[in-house]
Amino acid sequence: MSSKGTTDSGSYSGGGGSGGSNQSAHDERQAKLDKKARELEAKAKRDKRYADAAERLREKQEKEAKKFEARTTGVAEGRKSVQSSIDRSGTEMYGGVASKATDDYLVKTGQVKVGNYFRKEGGNFIRISKKEGEKLYASGDPSISRSTIGNKESQYLKYGKSGSAMGSGDPTGIMTSTAISSSMHQRQKKIKAMTLAALSFSVPMGAGTLMRMSAADAWKNKGQAGYDQYLNKFYSNMAGTTSSYGVKSKGTGNGKEQEVSSSNITETRTDTKKSLSNETRFTSLKAVTKGGGTVTDDADRTLLKRSGKTIKAKIVST
Repeated sequence: MSSKGTTDSGSYSGGGGSGGSNQSAHDERQAKLDKKARELEAKAKRDKRYADAAERLREKQEKEAKKFEARTTGVAEGRKSVQSSIDRSGTEMYGGVASKATDDYLVKTGQVKVGNYFRKEGGNFIRISKKEGEKLYASGDPSISRSTIGNKESQYLKYGKSGSAMGSGDPTGIMTSTAISSSMHQRQKKIKAMTLAALSFSVPMGAGTLMRMSAADAWKNKGQAGYDQYLNKFYSNMAGTTSSYGVKSKGTGNGKEQEVSSSNITETRTDTKKSLSNETRFTSLKAVTKGGGTVTDDADRTLLKRSGKTIKAKIVST
């Protein structure tokens, strides 16, 4: 899910179920920085010229520790916060809800700054004052949205290492590790099928035939079977195996601050049936918990509460 109006769940191939950050490598790096800093601090007692270098190294050590924390515990907490917002919304069309909740979490944790506030009037977004915006936004006025100002790291936390869209299964991002609903998947496939079918008549015969075949596949996969396949691949990606689910990725910027707004998101989902039994979803989720452990907090399993058709799921390594 991006702030540019796309809601296609992109793809994510590879990655680790631990969230893309290696604990042992981080600990080793921290130990090396600590050792070097202590050496400089010892030298600084004899020669003050080493004091600044020791201080800078300690700052670097702390910065790297905070970054690692954000990419591990932070992403997990952000995902939980987003899921809570989705459940409270009571809608299966929760792309915009998830994006807004992610931005709110990143603001709360200091990863991004608040930019401007907007009021939706018809199809337009009108900029309003910060004072009025803060008041209306805090009250939960649905017509009010706000932009956020972040950098490459905040984009990483939202869209993961892959920079892909919501529901891709990349465990390193908050949005990418939040699965889309059955209705969102169905709408996505319908749009893809109709777009390819329309475009197929404007290209040479050979290419047009291939595009119509792809359109037919997309239409066929818009149902429950296609969604079940999506979920299998989503959980495989979350567990760290590879997937070939349809790609749509987005860039993460060049490290400079950039302003994005969830107010620009266009919802394109409609709902039909819900999928997967609680037990099947829980079995799948166990594969992505640390060390294959169990989930004890029921609030952590809110996605699993969407019950309906039961399928047999398994993780296939490729």
